[in-house]
Amino acid sequence: MPDKVKDKSLENVEGFGKLKELKREDIEFIIRWLIDKKFILETREYYPVLHPTYEGVHYGSIMNKKLLMDLKQRLEGSEC
Repeated sequence: MPDKVKDKSLENVEGFGKLKELKREDIEFIIRWLIDKKFILETREYYPVLHPTYEGVHYGSIMNKKLLMDLKQRLEGSEC
């Protein structure tokens, strides 16, 4: 574990390590997909920050099987 993580006790954060099974490229792809679908937005600062949009906060009423299948197919296609 990197010293930066230990120094700031980041391993104690609830979500720490939740995505460890995914490749970085897949995580970046999912983030771009969420931005494209307007579930999150990215600030245009020196250090960009991700924020949920209205759609992101209310994803339960917007997300459907078709959108999830689209993401799955795109992820599977990006692995080629």
